[in-house]
Amino acid sequence: MSRYYGISIIVKDCNPNKYDSIKTAASGLWPFNESWTAFEGELSGYGEDCICYGEDEKDLAKRLAQAVFEANGSLCVIQVDASFLAEPPTETFRFGEREYRQFSRECLRKGVLT
Repeated sequence: MSRYYGISIIVKDCNPNKYDSIKTAASGLWPFNESWTAFEGELSGYGEDCICYGEDEKDLAKRLAQAVFEANGSLCVIQVDASFLAEPPTETFRFGEREYRQFSRECLRKGVLT
């Protein structure tokens, strides 16, 4: 049985000259595709797919880390976050009449609405 996950990876303290190698190595194991970004010395990616029977999140994270270490050629810090998308934690916010009235009062007080 496969399970649908969102996987994000953040790689810190890696060689910027190895970014392409790191992206290729990690994307060979998980479909990060074009989601990669580099910002302030961190390389990050996100992708969604199924983790198939016989492997769990920790196994996948270890394989990703190994591929990144190998591609970087030296020590770097790797964070892998796995979210089970079939039952993600969800926080719901509802806004109705009461909130609209409060918003309107605040706008009137600030002179935004007349």
